Amino acid sequence: MAYQNGKTYYIIPLCATGDAAYNQKILNKEVRPLALNTAGVSNSHYNNRNVNVYSLDWSADMQWKVMVYDGFARILCAGNTAFGLDYYYGNNNAGNCDIYQVSGNDEDSKINFRTINASENLYRIQCYRNNADNDLYLTATGTSNGADVRWQPFDSSKAAYQTWWLVPVESVVENTTPSEPSNPSTEYVGILARNTTPPTATGLITVHNIPDCTKSTENFIEEDCEMNAGSSIPDGTYFSNNADDTVSKIKMAINTFIEKVYPSGTSIPDTHKYYYLFGEKRYGTVNSVCHNGVDIQGPDMAPIRALFGGKVTKSGGSVFSIYNAVMGVTFNYVHMTGHKYGVNQEVPAGAVIGYQSDVGDADSSHLHFEVTEGEKTAQSDTANVNTRMASILPYGYMLG
Repeated sequence: MAYQNGKTYYIIPLCATGDAAYNQKILNKEVRPLALNTAGVSNSHYNNRNVNVYSLDWSADMQWKVMVYDGFARILCAGNTAFGLDYYYGNNNAGNCDIYQVSGNDEDSKINFRTINASENLYRIQCYRNNADNDLYLTATGTSNGADVRWQPFDSSKAAYQTWWLVPVESVVENTTPSEPSNPSTEYVGILARNTTPPTATGLITVHNIPDCTKSTENFIEEDCEMNAGSSIPDGTYFSNNADDTVSKIKMAINTFIEKVYPSGTSIPDTHKYYYLFGEKRYGTVNSVCHNGVDIQGPDMAPIRALFGGKVTKSGGSVFSIYNAVMGVTFNYVHMTGHKYGVNQEVPAGAVIGYQSDVGDADSSHLHFEVTEGEKTAQSDTANVNTRMASILPYGYMLG
């Protein structure tokens, strides 16, 4: 399909795209590629506001309306079509790209689309200032968030940075096809038991080689982590390369959880999958403080899906909580940003509910998953391990 007059697009540099499967994930809002963006204060438009590339958040600042005229075109801000992409000559021959009010500045906003593949909506965007075929093309200068966008001469070595994919806004739709996972089963016992109350704690045990990024060692391994006895991990377990039945079940649960909650094909190193486990003593704290959930260091800003459906009981700050009435427990997703649902809304299993980040009390971007009894939301780390943990053993639930 070719670009269309009056249609609104996300404009993504070719360097931020991938194969057909990856590009489909973009259309399903499963990944956030770099896209053309107006930098600065959200949803505001003013002359000389800079243009860059940034992780796609599907906001108005990243939506562009194509208008076709007699012999040229313009790319206007969808949020305020009085402004459009502009060539700012400045002090060098490779001008900056910003937005500017079109009225009274007609020439600097003229562009042409040079077709690379019309069926896939791939184009080079040429500056057509003064109705001339200028050798200046819209160019992403890098592949990191905030990389500048400039008008630069054509360079075949920069083809992926000078070719842009025009994605119609209406073609980007969240994929919410996964069905509601099964209800609790009596098959889950021991470490995988789907209990509805927190386990009793009778003290601390030592577990060796639990990955733990908080200690900031090169290989992210903390040699001797103390675990709350309620964690159900046996004393002296060597976790990293252990085939013990308990450890293998924990690994299976976490790997299954990642497959269900993170985008398809997400690759996470083992040291980041088991970043912080349920019952692990918080590094740098006294022995009486233990971790109430499971932490996974997935990709920053990865979309997170609901493991089970239910009613939203908290959606604010870094905490997003879903109460599942059938199971009688609440599933808490912590350190997320961009929450997609509000309190009292119903969320289907598999729906994108937000994005992994480092908001809240976090030393790095990760997802904290925690199961709590009834409609309780995520609990603070346990202060008295001689009574019981504040949250529920999560691994049976993580199997989905």
